Amino acid sequence: MDTPAQPAATPAPEEAQSSFELIVTSTPVLLTVIATFMIGRSTGEMTNAQYFRAVASQNQSKVGDQWGFFQAKRIRGQIMEGNADLLAAQSRRMFHRDTLIDAAKELADELQSARDLVGDRTADKDASVLSKDHVVALTKLGAALKALHDDAEKLAATTKTALYPPAAGWKGARHMLEADNVPDALAALQNKKSAAKSKSAKKADVSDAGKPETSTEQAALLKEVIADIKKRKHESEIGPKAVKLDDETLNQAIKDADAKAEEVYDRGKRIENVLEELDALLAKQTAIVHAYEQIASGLKPLLKKTTAKAKDAQPGTSGSIEEMHKELVRLADMFRANNARLQGDYKAARHAFGARRYEDDARSNQDAAFLYEAQVMLNSARSDKHLFRSKMYMLAMLLAQAGVTIATLAIGVQRKSIPWLLAAFAGLLAIAFGVYVYLDLWPMPTFL
Repeated sequence: MDTPAQPAATPAPEEAQSSFELIVTSTPVLLTVIATFMIGRSTGEMTNAQYFRAVASQNQSKVGDQWGFFQAKRIRGQIMEGNADLLAAQSRRMFHRDTLIDAAKELADELQSARDLVGDRTADKDASVLSKDHVVALTKLGAALKALHDDAEKLAATTKTALYPPAAGWKGARHMLEADNVPDALAALQNKKSAAKSKSAKKADVSDAGKPETSTEQAALLKEVIADIKKRKHESEIGPKAVKLDDETLNQAIKDADAKAEEVYDRGKRIENVLEELDALLAKQTAIVHAYEQIASGLKPLLKKTTAKAKDAQPGTSGSIEEMHKELVRLADMFRANNARLQGDYKAARHAFGARRYEDDARSNQDAAFLYEAQVMLNSARSDKHLFRSKMYMLAMLLAQAGVTIATLAIGVQRKSIPWLLAAFAGLLAIAFGVYVYLDLWPMPTFL
């Protein structure tokens, strides 16, 4: 007889884990998540450190540009200052508005005297004192002097109009001279402050109305950082202060410095434009003087010819031509001396203004350079801060990894599980290797 089948034995239900065992088994997983988060944060901080270091390098190039502008303008200013001092040592007179006008008018008047002199001599042709050749030569001389005198008259009128321009202005060779910028230029030549307010200054006043205000604390901190930079303190001393600066504060200070530098440049450029037109007027006056010297020298061949034949044919010609030549030469010497004195007076004032202008430009670039250096310090300090945070996150990751290893080792010992023990051993090796590298015990590769 068959025995009845025995029912299958039901497996014994697993005992529920206690809260302590649940925490122990979950600890490696939680610590692994924490370690992964920490390594991610460490990588992010390292990226930020590299970014701010790159920005600091870019700002350092701007610092170099500003210092390059400063040095170039200072050198040019010192050269002009030396020239101005050298000219001033020659007892130069003060150059003012009427100096150039009077010089042009005086030149035209003296050229009229030269025309009268030649005209008086050619009037003697009826008395048969001068030969036909002499009359032809002196007639050409008179025509040349008339043309030169007309040019001098036009130059005198142009000079007066340029220095006293009408309301609509006066168009020069390159620039328009207006009733407000000419007095500014003349005041700058005499090292006087102009009463008129510049257009750029008015524009700056309008823009200042909408400019955000900087807190007193931030302004004082920026001033302290700039002072430390000027004293050439070490970066480790400046960094903790610079890192407290706000980007808005520093960026606004740089904008203000750039706006000031632009204002200084614009003011100097407007004056320079006027002076370039004055240079052109003086160049025309010098050209007239040189043209007169060439005309006066044209009497030398005629004087030699007259002297050789005076005894035979023309008894009164030699003295007449010789006296005329001496008078024309005297006028040439006077023109040359007056022009040299005028050029010296003007160039002394011109170079002195150029020295002051380049000094102002250089100082504005210097202010911008110090602010860019403060920005370099700020970005460098931020880079160091993120680098430090990256190291701290890395240490936190190592601690979390150590916790994972310890928890895995504990579970492996408790359960006598070889895979858990191998995992714990791998974690110990990873921690040991990380500490080994962190302590810089790793040998330097031979290819570096």
